[in-house]
Amino acid sequence: NQYGNNIFDYFCNTNCLYNYLSEHAQAIANIAPRREALETPIKVEKEKYESYRYDWNSDDNGATRRVPYQATRTTIKSVDNDNG
Repeated sequence: NQYGNNIFDYFCNTNCLYNYLSEHAQAIANIAPRREALETPIKVEKEKYESYRYDWNSDDNGATRRVPYQATRTTIKSVDNDNG
């Protein structure tokens, strides 16, 4: 195989692969069971603030005007589970 190791070096097609996985799913899961998620815990903070967009005013010869609106800023922070 010119692309290195490939799952289809071991299975003739996707159907064969899924049949094998169906039959041996529990044994495969028992090889390295996970009791906790591996994902990094995060805290998502949302903050509303006033921002502006620019609108073309067709009544005023194509001039632009600033229009205020409520925007939301999302900040993602990691959480240290060991220290609260």
